Amino acid sequence: MPPSGRQWADAYARQAASDLRVYRLLVSSANVEPSHLFHYLQMTSEKIAKAYLLRDSTASLGDVAATHTVLHRFLGNFATSPQARQSMGWSTAQSRAVNREVRVLAREVECLAPAVDPESHPQNAEYPWASGDEVLCPCDYWYPTITLPSLGGTLSVFVSLVEAAIGSYQWSRPKR
Repeated sequence: MPPSGRQWADAYARQAASDLRVYRLLVSSANVEPSHLFHYLQMTSEKIAKAYLLRDSTASLGDVAATHTVLHRFLGNFATSPQARQSMGWSTAQSRAVNREVRVLAREVECLAPAVDPESHPQNAEYPWASGDEVLCPCDYWYPTITLPSLGGTLSVFVSLVEAAIGSYQWSRPKR
């Protein structure tokens, strides 16, 4: 019998938690290019969004695995959930205000996956891309729409929401 959707969801959630640990290590390291931070942030957040989608909907594994655009809807909805409000200590009004900002940032993070929108948004955190007559490399690029200093609180709230989503996901232990 093939694995269930819940087994796949739990595996996505466990991998998101592992990716988050690597993201935290990279954040605490000196001289790490932003592309590495953003790559792990994108992978972490996409995987936890897919875990919830597989667990809480009738979406097929094939459809969920093939998409990279689940984050902005998931994280926006999660921002207004009771779990997020409790974890973050927000009122309903605060969670609604954060929802708008987080959805915009989540869309930018989604676009860091090279397959999302390579024509109009070629900048990604994984592979080089062409820009006019140049080839740009993620490790040399500074991601002006999501740079760490300019977003300050919004990026930390985004990361905190991803952490809260991972923390509130209840997965079963894998069979060994």
